[in-house]
Amino acid sequence: MEAAAVSCREKTGHCGGRRQERPPATNPTHLPDMKVYKEIIRYEYAPLSARHHDRGTTEPISYFYSNLEELLSWKPTSQDMFNIAVTPLAKRHPPIENQRPKTLVCHDMMGGYLEDRFIQGSDSKDPYVFYHWQYIDIFVYFSHRMFTLPPVCWTNAAHKHGVCILGTFISEWEDGAKVCESFLGGDESTYKVVADQMVSLAQFFHFDGWLVNIENVLSFFNACDGIFTNYNWKEEHLQRMSVEPRRTDIYVGVDIFARGDVVGGKFETFKSLQMIRQYGFSVALFAPGWVYECFNKEQFLENQHRFWSLLENHMFIHSLCTLPICTSFCLGRGEKRFSYGKVEDIGPWFNLSAQELQPLLSDVAFGEDVSYVRSRICPQNAWHGGNSLLIEGKLSADINGVSLRLFPLHVPAPDKLMLSMVYKLEGSPNVAVSLELSTQDSPLCNVESVTELTEPGQIHSLESLAEPPVLLLADQQHDSTLGWVKRYYEVHLSGCLLTNLSVHFSNTLPNEEEESFVCRIGEIRILDVSLPPSNPEQPSDLSLSHIHWRRDPQSNQLFVSLTLRWSHTMDRIRHFRIYCLGVTCHRAPASQPHLLGLAHARIYRVVDLAVPDPCKPSPGRLEFAVQPVNKDVAEILPIVWGNLVLEFVEQTHTEV
Repeated sequence: MEAAAVSCREKTGHCGGRRQERPPATNPTHLPDMKVYKEIIRYEYAPLSARHHDRGTTEPISYFYSNLEELLSWKPTSQDMFNIAVTPLAKRHPPIENQRPKTLVCHDMMGGYLEDRFIQGSDSKDPYVFYHWQYIDIFVYFSHRMFTLPPVCWTNAAHKHGVCILGTFISEWEDGAKVCESFLGGDESTYKVVADQMVSLAQFFHFDGWLVNIENVLSFFNACDGIFTNYNWKEEHLQRMSVEPRRTDIYVGVDIFARGDVVGGKFETFKSLQMIRQYGFSVALFAPGWVYECFNKEQFLENQHRFWSLLENHMFIHSLCTLPICTSFCLGRGEKRFSYGKVEDIGPWFNLSAQELQPLLSDVAFGEDVSYVRSRICPQNAWHGGNSLLIEGKLSADINGVSLRLFPLHVPAPDKLMLSMVYKLEGSPNVAVSLELSTQDSPLCNVESVTELTEPGQIHSLESLAEPPVLLLADQQHDSTLGWVKRYYEVHLSGCLLTNLSVHFSNTLPNEEEESFVCRIGEIRILDVSLPPSNPEQPSDLSLSHIHWRRDPQSNQLFVSLTLRWSHTMDRIRHFRIYCLGVTCHRAPASQPHLLGLAHARIYRVVDLAVPDPCKPSPGRLEFAVQPVNKDVAEILPIVWGNLVLEFVEQTHTEV
């Protein structure tokens, strides 16, 4: 499990179960402002809201509201903190306000709130994930609950790619009509209080608005940003609507399941899109989880790729607009979890908050299909997280090299860029790998690499530095012997707009014989280094709350669950690593720190951490530490012990 520490989904230390990385032993260094919590072990249930936490494990979960009364009674509490998305909506080009036709994806799958409800992740083996964000403008989390709040992991993943995410208010059938009548049939103040509460929820939890799904008789296109039509349309309906000046605000619905008398659907959904785009409308793709629900789940990634590749010609690509760009291509799921190319945790895991920027996936053929290059997401190997980018290709003897576009960009270039790539190359030793940076053609544009490439142009092949830059020297402590290679590029620019980042494969022995290759790209970063980097900061104000003790009646093992919180800026944080130093006393040697899990926010629920009984007369002692991992520097701050200490004793009874 990505971040629900030491539960049945990720057992470490005294819990047994999975094998975990254990950092080298350190001497605890206590800070002057060290917080020490003293607790008496009590076994009554912790004061946790059943709406916010799983009843069996106390893990934090995402939730919904079933009726108006629940919606109107909501007031923010401290237990809502887990559900607040921490990833801001990234800028992209063109922005949502652009008038070109848009693509909306409405995620309706098996009732919603499945494994994605576990905010800190789960151990789901073959979960559904979405990763074709560059093609869509709006993502709707849909279920048949009256007020569906998007699970926080979906908001984090969508915002990372610049995609707006909406919750759903649905009113269906006769009961729905009565609900609408109850708050729309009165004066303005009656429905305004509902609207205000919905706005407050979106603002508090950091999602971007609502799909208002009224399946009753109303017409209100003039009062909304856009309308999502039903699915049983024909071409004559599109013709009739084509006179509407707000055509791009009409999202023509397409049911991927192809239920009823509809155009296209399933693997022929491209027929629907082709007709809709012909008339200049936007499109709403409903229930794309069809490729997951109706096929072998072990083949999901292949079917997902097939489905979306058939739609590519009828969708528009968006470009990334800000730096830094840092990605390990992780989907937010994995068969194992990797750190610096080495296995850190075995067993399946799933957490969409851990999803990183996804590239364009392509199949490109050259020279009568003799030469080709194609890319997929690889679930078997990774540099970080659970996945890498797998690129396979073949270069014929008469082709020197091919390029594969990974990321479309729309970024005003800083004066100095630092790029890095981690990859693993298999197959022919005569194939070389490099990065390629494209800039907008401009008479003022000048690109100069470390090899003093000064010819202005649109595509610039970069040559790697002979030595790693000082900025990334700390990266070398994680050198792997598992075949991963690191390359660094320093580029000086002026007056440029970055437009594409590609990877280039070249034949080092051209005109001799064809060369085949397999390349896994583990990580790519593009950093603005025109100014000196700021020093990384340590988390502060670490605190704990909602402690729950449990003793297993069969093994007599003592377990503790608790919530950790801390302060730290989030703008360039990749994640936090949460460590614990176990109980120490005069009867037992000091335990080594071990990794509990990863947090993607400034809050973390430790679940069922197995601890030894306190050694009388000394109290039991746990020390927790939070280690930030940044996007823009390789340096990992050392684990600082004594951030927070929990001392605990058994409850004593006085005899009379």
